[in-house]
Amino acid sequence: MARQSKWILPMGSAVLGAVIVTIGWFTWNIMTEESPPSTTVNLGSPLVIKLYSSIDDLSDDSDVAIVGTVKGVAQTGMDRGRDGVGTPLPYVVYEVEVLEVLKGDVDDDIYVVRRPPELFPREQLSSLKKGETTVLYLAEKSTKLAPTINVTDVIYVPLAFDNAVFDVSSSGKVGAVGRVDDSTVVVPRGTGPDMFPVGTTFKMSDIRDAIEVDTDEIGPVGNVN
Repeated sequence: MARQSKWILPMGSAVLGAVIVTIGWFTWNIMTEESPPSTTVNLGSPLVIKLYSSIDDLSDDSDVAIVGTVKGVAQTGMDRGRDGVGTPLPYVVYEVEVLEVLKGDVDDDIYVVRRPPELFPREQLSSLKKGETTVLYLAEKSTKLAPTINVTDVIYVPLAFDNAVFDVSSSGKVGAVGRVDDSTVVVPRGTGPDMFPVGTTFKMSDIRDAIEVDTDEIGPVGNVN
């Protein structure tokens, strides 16, 4: 049975069996739309992020799910939060061409925001590279949360670092209507405790079916090599 970690505030030694990450105001605001715990960022304050071992749960929790190809970096910068008073933290905005909308309603190109991986060296957080085709499970937010982003009014953030990013096999064929074949292999980037087991793979048909199934049904669980 699929397991999940939950969003909770730091509880010291009482936090067991979860992945604790050091996280700044940006992820807090993006995921909760609430004010950060303080006007300055204490990078030593841990926060437990929600992790996923089920594509059904990722599908349910995301505002938007897409198959897309990374066009490149659209903007980089430093941000201090919606009020401009937090500790500055770098971000990277990627432009992504949408090949297929699995959930939600988006433009042909969207802008996906990520932190540089070096900010979280102990976590599974990678860069997006030009030309990569990925499945992304995203939260949709306004740039009012990050006023220094000026290439778009709407930004998209993967739900849980690499846990919400899936690589589409390089052998997958993208058709004339921008669809990847149902048999194409899709590989989760986020693997490990409370996420997908190492070696898990899905077919693109599994990803599509997970969006369509009733929430009371048991969806695909993937294959483990």
